Amino acid sequence: MPTLGVHQATLYYQVHGEGLPLVLAHGFGGNTLTWYQQVPHFAQRYRVINFDHRHWGRSECDPKDLDLKHFAGDLLALLDAENAERAAIVAHDIGGISGLRLALEHPERVSCLVLSNTMGGVMTDEIRQALDRISVDYSRRGAAPEQALPTEFIERNPAKAFLLLQIFGLNPPVDPLLVGDVIEARVWSEELTGYSTPTLVIGGTQDWISPSAALREAAALIPGAEMVEFPEAGHFPHFEIPDEFNRVVGEFVARHHTA
Repeated sequence: MPTLGVHQATLYYQVHGEGLPLVLAHGFGGNTLTWYQQVPHFAQRYRVINFDHRHWGRSECDPKDLDLKHFAGDLLALLDAENAERAAIVAHDIGGISGLRLALEHPERVSCLVLSNTMGGVMTDEIRQALDRISVDYSRRGAAPEQALPTEFIERNPAKAFLLLQIFGLNPPVDPLLVGDVIEARVWSEELTGYSTPTLVIGGTQDWISPSAALREAAALIPGAEMVEFPEAGHFPHFEIPDEFNRVVGEFVARHHTA
């Protein structure tokens, strides 16, 4: 699989399928493997570009260069390397930092954007308070992936919960307090003036990492954004309820990502 040299890092990525490009941007602690239920589905119709953010998975980066300010540039470099003039971006958690910033700075390169369980850096006083609470929770409970799964899901699907733990365990160690850097990567409300990229915000009502109230507030600030909430899902709807996730995302992308 190919790699790409970017600012003080080497990105690992995969390409599956043919057609218009669709990029999957994983979240904190994830990697390409977390999308295993999406890649085969979307590769039937799109050229799916699935990558590891710098320092995660099989990408390489010195911890001192693990800075969210590089994420959008990494994503742009990836699109250039794959000659993807315009792509649909499906982003989870901190992957939303990559996607929304790219859509703001290079709207001509993003046909549509899905923000799954992420505010994408949109910041308000209420969202800042939510992030502060998350930082406290991470410090108290740790960043183990099972903490982000609903108890009911773990009880019904112990094997899948174990799988997620194993996938996360393939990553190099990451300071869980990196969540604080999200505040430095914020998107100001005035930056959203004139924003026109079709955007879908997805949430799970059982998600304590990206609470529904914060997601709704962010969606309200993104011009034209749509929002879908899954009542049975936590922080990983693409992992927990892949069929519903794939259907909702597929319908949205099909409406906006055309030749």
